[in-house]
Amino acid sequence: MALKGFIKPRRPLPDPKPIKYSAAQQRDRRRNHLPLVLGADFDLGAEVLAVTGPVAARLAEEPHPSGRTALASVAAISEAVADLCIVAGELVAVDRARGVDGAEAKVRATNALKSITNRAALQFGADELAAGTWAETLAGFARPLAGPLAAVLGRAAADKSRQPVESDRILDALRDLDRAVISLDRKITASIDYRRALPTPKAAPQRDLSSAIEALESSGIRYDDLISNDNEGTAP
Repeated sequence: MALKGFIKPRRPLPDPKPIKYSAAQQRDRRRNHLPLVLGADFDLGAEVLAVTGPVAARLAEEPHPSGRTALASVAAISEAVADLCIVAGELVAVDRARGVDGAEAKVRATNALKSITNRAALQFGADELAAGTWAETLAGFARPLAGPLAAVLGRAAADKSRQPVESDRILDALRDLDRAVISLDRKITASIDYRRALPTPKAAPQRDLSSAIEALESSGIRYDDLISNDNEGTAP
């Protein structure tokens, strides 16, 4: 028998399932500063290639893909990838060192892991820029960290007791890479627009020589003989 005035409590609603975004959707949300948490499905090497590949292909199609400006821009992109990998390496190092006993030993292990994962930025020359292969090389530079980083991000995303600071650090580093790539892409667009704005060369107007030829031939000089003699005089 139900008690009068007693309201039966409602069953709590289940937590909504987190929305899964594709890699392209994650990239778009990142660039637009929309809420995003990277998880175990994030592939560092694939993301580096997806970001740098299109601009590398555009640059390779330019008439002078290895000019000073292009070399400097690609160097900036390479630096951004190296910085991204440093952040990823630090996250992996801290995660791996958690299992080490003792505070001092943990610090030593973390620093040792960082020194292994931290690498100098790659340098590229004219051949790589002309071929557009530098994007794949940068992706290969990042791939060794892809699996360990995905594991770190997956555990952080699953821990609802704290903010996923690991994801935030990777997103910040990726935005730095985005800015370097967008800068080069805009320079390519400006170069294309400049070439399109140049005046189109016009062919020399056709001259009417009929009256001059008629005057020559009336003087006893055949035009055909004149051209033939000129050719014979200039032939090698």
